[in-house]
Amino acid sequence: SHLKVTLKRFIWYPVAAMTSRVLFTLNGELQTVDVEEATVRTLNEYIRCNTQYTGTKLSCGQGGCGACTIILARPSEQPRAVNSCLTPLASVHGAAVLTVEGLSKADGTPHPIAERLAKFNGSQCGFCTPGMVMQLYSTLSNKDGGKACGEKDLENCINANICRCTGYRPIVECAKSFAADTSIKNQMDPSVAVGPYDVSVSDPTIVYPPADVPLQGSRWLRPTSLNELLEMMKTKGAVPLAGGTATGVYPELGVADTTSTVFADITGVKELAEVAVEGNSVRIGALVTWNRFAEFLGDLIAKGSVTNVEALKAVKLRVGSIAGDQVRNRATIGGQVAIHRTKDFRGDWVTLLLALGATVEVCTPGSWASGSSSHDLMDFITDSAPFNGLIKSVLMPLPAENVVLRAWRVAKRSRNAVALANAAFSAVVSSGKVEKVTAVLGAVEPKPVRLKHLERALTGVRSQEVQANASTVLSGLCEKVKADLFPLTCDHGKQQTEHIVTGFVVKFLVAMFGDAAPKDWQSSDYALHDMERSSTAVQSFPTPTDLGGPLNKPITKTTAIDQTTGRAKYTDDMSKPGGTLIAAYIVCHEANVLVKEINTAPAKQLLGDDFHSVIFADDLGCNTLDPTGLLGMKLAPDYIVDTTYHLLLPQAVPSQFSGQPVALLLAHGDKLSVVERAAAACSNSLVLERTDVPTIGGLEGGEEITETMRCHKGKEPADPVIEKAKEAGAGQYIAGKFAKKSQAHFYIEGQSVLAIPDEGGITCYVAAQGTDLIQKSICHALGLKQSQVAVKYRRVGGGFGGKLTFPAILATVASQAARRSGHPVRLVLPRDQDMAIVGGRPEMEGTWQVAVEPSSGKIHALSYDLCVAHGAGEDMMRFVGHAAAAAIDEVYGIPSIALAIRYIKQHLPARTACRAPGHLEATMLMEAVIDGVAAQLGMPSHLVREKNFFQGKFNTSGLAGAMLPQGSLGDYSHLAMWASLKSKTGFDQRLKAVQEFNKANAWKKRGIALAPARYGMALTPGNFARVDIFKDGSIQITVTASEIGQGLHTKVGQMVCTHLERELGAGPPLSCIKFLETSTDQLPNGNITGGSTTSEGAMFAACDAATQLAGRLRPCLSQARKLPEENKSKDGLWFDITSAAFSTKFMGILAIPQNLTAIGVHYPPLTDVMYETYGAAAAEVELDVLTGEWRVLFAHLMFDIGQSYNPMVDIGQMEGAFIMGLGHLTTEAIDYDPTSGKLLTNNTWSYKPPIACDIPEDFKVDLVDMRGNRLNNPVMSAVMSVVGAITGCCAIPWKPTKISKAYKSAKAIGEPPALLATAVKSALSAALVDAAGGPLPAHLVPIPARPFAVLPLLESQQPGSGSVRDDDSTATGTSAASTRQ
Repeated sequence: SHLKVTLKRFIWYPVAAMTSRVLFTLNGELQTVDVEEATVRTLNEYIRCNTQYTGTKLSCGQGGCGACTIILARPSEQPRAVNSCLTPLASVHGAAVLTVEGLSKADGTPHPIAERLAKFNGSQCGFCTPGMVMQLYSTLSNKDGGKACGEKDLENCINANICRCTGYRPIVECAKSFAADTSIKNQMDPSVAVGPYDVSVSDPTIVYPPADVPLQGSRWLRPTSLNELLEMMKTKGAVPLAGGTATGVYPELGVADTTSTVFADITGVKELAEVAVEGNSVRIGALVTWNRFAEFLGDLIAKGSVTNVEALKAVKLRVGSIAGDQVRNRATIGGQVAIHRTKDFRGDWVTLLLALGATVEVCTPGSWASGSSSHDLMDFITDSAPFNGLIKSVLMPLPAENVVLRAWRVAKRSRNAVALANAAFSAVVSSGKVEKVTAVLGAVEPKPVRLKHLERALTGVRSQEVQANASTVLSGLCEKVKADLFPLTCDHGKQQTEHIVTGFVVKFLVAMFGDAAPKDWQSSDYALHDMERSSTAVQSFPTPTDLGGPLNKPITKTTAIDQTTGRAKYTDDMSKPGGTLIAAYIVCHEANVLVKEINTAPAKQLLGDDFHSVIFADDLGCNTLDPTGLLGMKLAPDYIVDTTYHLLLPQAVPSQFSGQPVALLLAHGDKLSVVERAAAACSNSLVLERTDVPTIGGLEGGEEITETMRCHKGKEPADPVIEKAKEAGAGQYIAGKFAKKSQAHFYIEGQSVLAIPDEGGITCYVAAQGTDLIQKSICHALGLKQSQVAVKYRRVGGGFGGKLTFPAILATVASQAARRSGHPVRLVLPRDQDMAIVGGRPEMEGTWQVAVEPSSGKIHALSYDLCVAHGAGEDMMRFVGHAAAAAIDEVYGIPSIALAIRYIKQHLPARTACRAPGHLEATMLMEAVIDGVAAQLGMPSHLVREKNFFQGKFNTSGLAGAMLPQGSLGDYSHLAMWASLKSKTGFDQRLKAVQEFNKANAWKKRGIALAPARYGMALTPGNFARVDIFKDGSIQITVTASEIGQGLHTKVGQMVCTHLERELGAGPPLSCIKFLETSTDQLPNGNITGGSTTSEGAMFAACDAATQLAGRLRPCLSQARKLPEENKSKDGLWFDITSAAFSTKFMGILAIPQNLTAIGVHYPPLTDVMYETYGAAAAEVELDVLTGEWRVLFAHLMFDIGQSYNPMVDIGQMEGAFIMGLGHLTTEAIDYDPTSGKLLTNNTWSYKPPIACDIPEDFKVDLVDMRGNRLNNPVMSAVMSVVGAITGCCAIPWKPTKISKAYKSAKAIGEPPALLATAVKSALSAALVDAAGGPLPAHLVPIPARPFAVLPLLESQQPGSGSVRDDDSTATGTSAASTRQ
């Protein structure tokens, strides 16, 4: 039946009888799915494979990135955002589901959230954007469009969504712009409306399926009462399932990872869904979700119906920091207790419950008939016996008025990250005396533990004791902590755990005794990442030069609204041809082992008739590939070890890294998760033979895989100068170390390929940063001509270098499989495989030495010995080393520099280019030296920097021996920009304020720094663009470059519109331009997209095409102007011109087609090929000395871009690059098991890119035009001008494309701002040095500086260590050092 019953804004389909089909609505359309099929699928898989709605993405598959967010609604509940990748399809029976497409009106009118996010430039690559929109919709729709919330309520609303491109600022500002009290203005376009939206007008009507229809399946049961549920568990062995979010961590618990489990969907059991106050406790039903419980607590607090509001706020705070909003909308209280018991989950919430003395009510198999029983929660979760019962509820005592309750956590990231250590302390404090204490430590062991020695020692402590001698009290308590920790293993480090727990003790003493604790302890109480954020942001740019068209103006991206509404299509969103096979890699999970046997039986068993075949290494006609060789990139130094990269690992060859593909499974159908599970089962059944332990880490002293690369600068070699300084002593010689881990690209769209056999050739759709390499690779493997292979894509969901070479490997495998099978083959890597196979930035370890003038900080010589991790295959490794050597001197005029780079063999996937390859590494290397020198000399780091800057016009940059020759430093605007930034930030006043803060606070320290950036750009020749003009004036454009979120298409469109306007006096509006897919059958022989200059190259190529077209249209201009007024287009002269071009008719009847297609190409003059770009940043951080956590309080970025082509796009690029660089320095690290080589950080659970609340709280970004302040060597400028003129006239090595100087005012911005993140690291270094009371060991601040990596640097400051102690300290403690211990 398609009849509907309407009531207000909700619609119901008529009631039906019991069914064996799952009934739900999707964007108002009734869906019916066989329950047996639905039992083994997720909602995400159904939406993406069985409907036209591709706006809902799949990225991590764990509920950790938010790309899969949809709205789930039931008649009795508020519509809420949930992760469709974690939602069992059968569980949505009776629900209404909304995807991003369902928010738009039937006529395509976008929802106000989608429209405003586009106008705020809240999308770049756009792959994460639909998830962002749905999360914002969930938040705002339930707050009356924003009328029922303030800006502060929206600060953290997208913390469960990851965006790799934007840097989050525009998304957060867009969210806050809907608040009733909003002060937000769109600084790029002040005309954009702000404030709440009208939900009655804009929100879609929720359409529900037939109500209360019982669902019956063999493996999916849906009880509606507790008795019915218990009977199912007793007679059918049914496993209770509620939110199902635990499958993100434990996939074996999910529906797609079981073949015989009978599930009981308990969401309809109302007895388990109640939460209420019972006497002095709260009874929390097992089905109560985290967000519902937080709302319940909020109501209790607001009503004032509890005696201890502060304690309840602490409970609510911790509930709100668990996972992300989408998970908290489905995850249940009972579920978390259950996984603590059965899976040793290390969450925060149970620790807090234990501190309050909670109990749990359960039903067990042995006592179904006798009802439930109550257990102490600690006894229950630490019981090692299997638990097959049912958790009914948790009873949480309400804290009494005299109870002090605190809970803390330390994690890899501020939020949405499992704790590495957590604790909850509860104490009864009466008349200044501690009478009863419960202290529980969690996350450091499989089960929480009571700190009983500490509890006894705290009991009886009086405020007078703390006031009289806090240090003595603290020392005694810290000794008890050591006793409690002594029998524990402390997985993340005993010393760090001890430091953190003793830090918690300091915090609790302040919480209990307040002003009785020393004055300089007071700031210890607050946790940096629990503080309420109040973010501010400012963006500025020079007044655009009006060129007569849209160029230089801040304009929303042309496809932004397609991204925010879900209309934008990516590679895996394509409709798959009939007969498409799903491919999945079978991989070897260990490094340096032989694969002795590959068993395909598990796949055949799981897939049944859907099994097609397995392709092995011997089945491939081509099993090796050298992408950089096909690119023609052959650099020094020479290899001395074989680096052959195998597409599929042969059984006679030891595995080169963990996760290396050994075979390819092919299957029919569309059950993607089942195919992945089948491949995983085969992977887990491989028979392996270890040849030797893998080589992981320990770069210094490792086996070199190439000859040592040596580069140098200066008339006098650096090493002799340093030796003299070393002999002279007196502070003239300083040495230190450098170490960094790898960073993953973490693009939100995973590696994706669809290879289709096509009339003897191959058509390959792929997410990549260039078509040419992929085409050549497929041809190389299959022996085809390039004309037989077409490579295509419309847009790419982020790349950052990770889609530069690796898609060629993936496409080569998929194409061979397609050719062999005769079927189209889809190969999309799940997140864990993507991260295991695609290498990120290279790991580095090094030592540095300098000769320095100790009184001023002037560095006379620098020597660096650097070891770089080299994985399987060359990829871009030598390029990264050469780029680092060319950039390491940055903006510093150090007379003598020596750099030795040693590529060290590691059992790792090939390391490759990652945003700002080589340049970011070079900047980190140099700034580590500057920070070390500053610390050793006791100077602020900015003074050391200023003493060493290049001065004047005659400077030589780069090192001899690198890929790029040394050259004259050009366009040197750094000095003027540095002065401007210092003045604009009030840096000297800020520095003084930081120093005063540090004097007044023992356990919180701040650091502030200024840091520079120099980035050498290369404008590669050979960009192509084709522009087609239609009779109606509309235009289509295709380019060889890739749109990966950088706004390339928009800038190209701006250029074409502006140039036609200038050439003809009339140009088209940007809205009439459409971009076609990047494709070798449209435009072949293109360059890769990378290095940040591809946008301008594509713009100039399009400009060349537009010049040709303007020449053809110019004769029509006069005719168009002479048209009678009634015949003129109401849209403007441009449309009259194109109409006139087709006005000549054959025999007076048929319009004669005109050639309004042109292909443009850009070859730059030699003088334009290389140029320098400069930036500077100021940053301030706050460090918690007790936990190693820190946050960025302030950042002000400045970049000399000249006249930006599009300030809105460029500021977005600048912010995004900075935040990606910040992630590398703060939270992101790739870790391996040294025994097996297995990647330990292969998903959102273990790898943590920054989220919205990690960006600077005060975030300012300036694009500046320093053309009037740029310094150039006049002699070199004259020489290059002559050389450019001669080579241009002689077409050596090519004939330059003529481009107006008016278009050459902007510099590239996509990658360089990543370098500015070093300002944050420098500020952190300053805070650490202040906290430590002097230079750090070897001046080494690890990258990333995660809490457990930072704490060893503060070992001497561990509470109770006694290393910094003032026995004469008083209760008021005015000295920061006096009362630390």
